[in-house]
Amino acid sequence: MKRAGDLLSAFLNEHFDPVSLENGRMTAGLFSSWVSAARAANIGAAADHSRIRELEHKVLLIEADHPGWVQLLQTKQRQLLQYVQVKFPELDIQGISFCLSSEPISRAFAESAAGSAEDSAPVPGKEAIQPEAETPSPLQSGLPVSNEALYEPIKKFKKIIQERNKKIQE
Repeated sequence: MKRAGDLLSAFLNEHFDPVSLENGRMTAGLFSSWVSAARAANIGAAADHSRIRELEHKVLLIEADHPGWVQLLQTKQRQLLQYVQVKFPELDIQGISFCLSSEPISRAFAESAAGSAEDSAPVPGKEAIQPEAETPSPLQSGLPVSNEALYEPIKKFKKIIQERNKKIQE
C-alpha cells in the first residue's frame, strides 16, 4: 500500500512541470524561514509580531502587527534581505517592503515556526525594542485600588440596590 505523500507526489509530478514544483518548494521554504531570518538579523522578538505576507515581482512583503515592529524591521532591512538572498538565491529576491497588518499576528504561528524552546531564548535588549503594551487599570487587572474615592460610587450604588431590594421584598 502506498502512502498518501507518495500518491500526492506522483500526482503532482505527473501534472506539473518539475521547475514549477521546485519553485513552489522554495517559496514554501522561504515563508517557513521567517523566524530564522529575524534571528539572523538579531531581532528574534520581532518574529512573534510579524510574518511574510507574499513574494511578488521579486519583492518580499513583510507585515507586522504594530507600527513599532515595522520600524524595527525597517532598521534591519538590509540584513533580512541579505539572509533571504543567500538562503534562497533561486528566488532572486531584490527587495523587502513592510506593511501594517490589519489583524494581530498569531503567536501560535510564530511559535510553531520557531522550533525548539532552545531557539526561543530571550534576545538581549528585547525589553527596549518592544512596543509599549497597554497597561490595564487596577480595576481591570483585579488588583486592589488604594484610592478610596474610586470605591465610593460603587458603595453608594450597592447601598441603593440593597434599599430597593428591601422595598420590593416588603
